[in-house]
Amino acid sequence: MALHPSPRRPRVEPDSERAVTPLPARRILIIGNGGAGKSTLAAALGAYTDLPVIHLDRLYWRAGWEQTPRSEWVETLQQLMAPDAWILDGNYRGTLTERVERAAALVLLDPLTPVCLWRIVRRRLVARQTADLAEGCDERLDIEFVRYVAGYRRTHRLDAHAACATAARTGKRVLHIRGRVDPKQIAISLGHNGRVVRAQARCD
Repeated sequence: MALHPSPRRPRVEPDSERAVTPLPARRILIIGNGGAGKSTLAAALGAYTDLPVIHLDRLYWRAGWEQTPRSEWVETLQQLMAPDAWILDGNYRGTLTERVERAAALVLLDPLTPVCLWRIVRRRLVARQTADLAEGCDERLDIEFVRYVAGYRRTHRLDAHAACATAARTGKRVLHIRGRVDPKQIAISLGHNGRVVRAQARCD
């Protein structure tokens, strides 16, 4: 008597193996050298995502480029990061660990040093008040800032890479961008639909 194999049952994938569309990142941290384009990208992502944009430079510096005391700054950051939706741009490596822990996504802008230096010179030549500068803080180009930008890859870039590695290990989305910055594509990569939903503030 001929034996006929039973029809193969369709394989049912475990829930853990099914493709799941990740939710849009709603806490986005942007870091990088001076002149890398952090504030400009933050403003553009705000337009694409409708998330609140927080420029840390605007809050850290007081009129006349006076720094906020560290204890006060730490408290301010805790308040800024408490909500469940924001875009934060800025370095401040003394508090970078806390921001990476709270963020859902990390974007590192990493253009070449000459690009950053040209941008900070161009920004100073234009010399206008922008959304990322505090009242009473005119655009500046002093030797200390130039040295910071010129030496960033030697003195600060490893911290940025370490932050990216930490974020990736803990399941956060990490984008390391060395070339042209495309805010729409970045928004899509972070789970948003890539449509402009509000006007963009000027930060360049």
